[in-house]
Amino acid sequence: MAAITVGTVDEGDPAVVSLVDGLALTCTGTLIANRVVLTAAHCITGGGPTLALFGTRRSTPEQVVDIIERRRHPDFDAATLRADLGLLFLASAPGVAPLPLPERRLDSGAVGQALRVVGFGTTAPGAGDPGIKRVGRATLTQVNASTMDMVAAPSQPCDGDSGGSAFLIEDDVEVLAGVISAGDASCARTTHATRIDTYRGTFIEPFLVEIATELVTGERCVIDANCASGHCQAVAGAFSYCTAACSDESDCSGAMVCGGTGTCAYPVPTPGGNGSSCDRDRDCVSDRCARPQADAPGVCAERCFAENQSACPGNLECEVDMAHPGTSACFTAATVGGCSVSSGLAPWPLALVLGASLWRRQRQARGSVSVKVDVA
Repeated sequence: MAAITVGTVDEGDPAVVSLVDGLALTCTGTLIANRVVLTAAHCITGGGPTLALFGTRRSTPEQVVDIIERRRHPDFDAATLRADLGLLFLASAPGVAPLPLPERRLDSGAVGQALRVVGFGTTAPGAGDPGIKRVGRATLTQVNASTMDMVAAPSQPCDGDSGGSAFLIEDDVEVLAGVISAGDASCARTTHATRIDTYRGTFIEPFLVEIATELVTGERCVIDANCASGHCQAVAGAFSYCTAACSDESDCSGAMVCGGTGTCAYPVPTPGGNGSSCDRDRDCVSDRCARPQADAPGVCAERCFAENQSACPGNLECEVDMAHPGTSACFTAATVGGCSVSSGLAPWPLALVLGASLWRRQRQARGSVSVKVDVA
């Protein structure tokens, strides 16, 4: 975690939020659209963060909004913190103006410019005072292909500031230029932030389009408004999808069938659920596309540990996962024998990334970041 050192309490910047999982502050985020918060990918863990808190103090928030969708950049690498960006979709619009993103590419000509940094972290390593929004100044020292480095002037992000905001002036307008990613353990020398301009067109904007567009039956969705039919079907342990009324299979698309309730539905296992086909980890709610043999088709599965066979429910067995060397996953006997338990559905094209964050000895600035999306 990381917080702003040598900074001041920030009663402004309403679009910068603290991210909470349970009762614990995890990171900072920035609202970039009316229901989208931008943060660091390493701040997103399985089912968290769960809440975005608006206001200056975590203890007395002005608004608390549920987070209903989380997505890490598909190229995020927890070991190197490459592509350390994540997007969070809020259950409702907070009524706060989102912050602008850069329109131009950042280059070495920006080196030496002042950065304004905002986060909910601590004032020093181990200070134990996170949860208050603070603001400070830093100086941009280096522009890399996808990251930017800064030094204190006199402030630096610290514990709890991961996912926090690094603002820069572009054409007389302050824009969100970077998302705080990591820094040195003393919170005194250098902080690394992920550049927004590098990923705006390939990660951020496609997500905004995806959640704002009405989707056809069978496509993955988040809320009813995403679907042309007005119905996003929630599925326990799998991804939600758009459905519609039907009288027979001809009214449904792809592998869907006309179910007993008179609506189009996927047969079990539903895409993203355990046992469904997959190509990549992000095709699965479990974040694990496992393979019992190297050349076997991928199947969504839960990780398990060979010494604890009871960890796998029902008729599942804990076997070596060839897609993730050195680990095991829960497979059915038929899958291990080379016959997939999947319904034969193609991997879900819009699968979420729900992977775990990694704590490194190198201090990772963690904090809340809000991102706004133009979805009512």
